[in-house]
Amino acid sequence: MTEHVLLYLQLLKLTAIEDFVLKLVHDTIKSTSKSLTILVDCPETTQTAVWEEVQELLSILYVKAAKTTQEFRKPLLEVDVLFKDWCGYNVLLERNKSYDCWVASRKHEQILAYYNSQREEAGLDLVTIYSIPEEEAGIDIELTANSKKRYRPEEKHYPNVAVGGTFDHLHVGHKILLTMGAWLSEKRLICGVAGTEMLGKKEYANLVQSLDIRIEHVRKFLNRVKRGLVYEIVPIHDTYGPTSKDPDIQAIVVSKETLTGAYEINRERSKRDFEELEIKIIQVISKSSRALAKNELRNLQISSAQIREYLHSHPEKYPCTE
Repeated sequence: MTEHVLLYLQLLKLTAIEDFVLKLVHDTIKSTSKSLTILVDCPETTQTAVWEEVQELLSILYVKAAKTTQEFRKPLLEVDVLFKDWCGYNVLLERNKSYDCWVASRKHEQILAYYNSQREEAGLDLVTIYSIPEEEAGIDIELTANSKKRYRPEEKHYPNVAVGGTFDHLHVGHKILLTMGAWLSEKRLICGVAGTEMLGKKEYANLVQSLDIRIEHVRKFLNRVKRGLVYEIVPIHDTYGPTSKDPDIQAIVVSKETLTGAYEINRERSKRDFEELEIKIIQVISKSSRALAKNELRNLQISSAQIREYLHSHPEKYPCTE
């Protein structure tokens, strides 16, 4: 069992997912014990990608990861999905990030070998590379519904974007939300983290992480996902947070479950003669057969409450300082 692993995935299109790619995710999680970084190398992330395509790919990969961690009873395994040419730094040449190994398909082994040579020139430790041969059969490229559109609208970004949530025990739903917030932002992402008084009567409230820990985990994740943006991660004590005071925010990213809150924010902004925010909605449930089907949602443990329930049943796995 390997503790910290990076899985390199090269995709020609965001909308073309091979069965073998998902098998790689599955098999790598099976043999990983602490953290998995999925590094997506796709030219469309810097060329023609649009909101729906990026969001759907994230959902497919994170949902596959969530299903697999549930299958192997690893709910605390940390999984991050990063985009190689969009994240703002070279993940494979990080000085302060230690991986026990890199994993890729056999045909991409030489790419990782090249980056190992770059590490050697920079005086960095070499990383062990494991390659997996692709199966000759069963590789079925399936395009998502969005890929069939003939018209590709121009990608629209906003200088200042807002997101908000409790962000307790950061899970895949949080990570999709935060990544898409960063994707949408050109300069600044304002992230509101709910204060203790907003948490209400949470089940297993003693296992809710402190505000400082939740803020730090959000900051750490965002700095992995995208560098070059200004991140303002602040505690909030009501539904509105900075969105009711900052007229320069143009957009907000929400989940379907928190859409009502976004409408409330826009009503409050109208009272103050601020421009209403463009509302962008995260859809974890997708039309794609590779993503999450409605009847699977209740069985897939991706909520903070379910993580707290697991920690309650396994107290030895909860270090209070993390």
